[in-house]
Amino acid sequence: MRIATFKSQSVNNERHIISNIFLKDLIQNYKSLEKNKSFKNNKDVKIIYISNFLKLNTLEFNELIENPIINSLDTYSTKTGKNILKKSTKKASYLFFIIELNSNCTIKDGKIINNLVNKIIKKSRKTGISIGFNIKENQKYFANIMTSSKDLNDDIANILISNLYKTKYAKYSYIYDKVCEKLDKNFIINNYCDFRDNKCVANRDTDNIERDNGCCHSFIRNKSIGPSNSTEELTLCKHLGDDKRCTIKSISCKFFVCQYLKRKGVYFDILDNFLLRSIFNRKQLDVIHINFFKTEDEIVKKLITTEYNLMPHKLFILFKMHLIDNYWKKIPEKK
Repeated sequence: MRIATFKSQSVNNERHIISNIFLKDLIQNYKSLEKNKSFKNNKDVKIIYISNFLKLNTLEFNELIENPIINSLDTYSTKTGKNILKKSTKKASYLFFIIELNSNCTIKDGKIINNLVNKIIKKSRKTGISIGFNIKENQKYFANIMTSSKDLNDDIANILISNLYKTKYAKYSYIYDKVCEKLDKNFIINNYCDFRDNKCVANRDTDNIERDNGCCHSFIRNKSIGPSNSTEELTLCKHLGDDKRCTIKSISCKFFVCQYLKRKGVYFDILDNFLLRSIFNRKQLDVIHINFFKTEDEIVKKLITTEYNLMPHKLFILFKMHLIDNYWKKIPEKK
């Protein structure tokens, strides 16, 4: 059986495969899978179809599987989510996702897909239902994604794969890595910083001609002359290696763009990032936005502790709760 693969990821010692083949090819693949001894009949499989325009031909779909679970993102509600969750794990041995999205896909759609898939996968683990078909040993074909663009295809695939990880730390780390990879690729291809002899284009073209290493600097407060007369000094980031390369992966630093490049039209807004917006809430996005010079481990742990923070957003920012080095955490507890 041939499956056109566009994304493959090893999770929990199993390789999970996603394709973007058309439905008629998927039907043919399924017919081949039916011959597999692991299938008693096609009632063993629950197909969860998610779309924001419901283009699917019902007759064609019934040829693939009986009673598909169809979910329209346009009419989605908490009640329909509960019904889908109940149906998807009832009398089934295998679950398979089909997602079709057009160019009108919104951040709200991304959040719904993330929450729905997360709940379905969690419940399937409790009930012993397998996510995907076994193609070979330790290889599972578990989703078919068709969208209006390659970027959206990749983002939806990453949302699905991230929910296969069993811990919040592993899920967030996966998303963190994928966003960093995309930002790195963008900067490298376009050569925005244009380093020459350790000086970036902004340093060369402005008054900072004597400063090396671009924006890998931060201000630290010097209190050696007394707290009332404290001053700020510019210091090189401690994570910059001897080879002038960063030794950590700080997502906040990767999103940062200096004023010089902004005037040239280079800008990356976290609020425009579909993948991050689909996974994280507003407070978590604030954590990603501002914690410069921090390691992946530090930021991911902060994202986890921030997820269920009930403080109003304005107070959350006012008390700097989005910062890893938070003043309030340093106040000793009363004995």
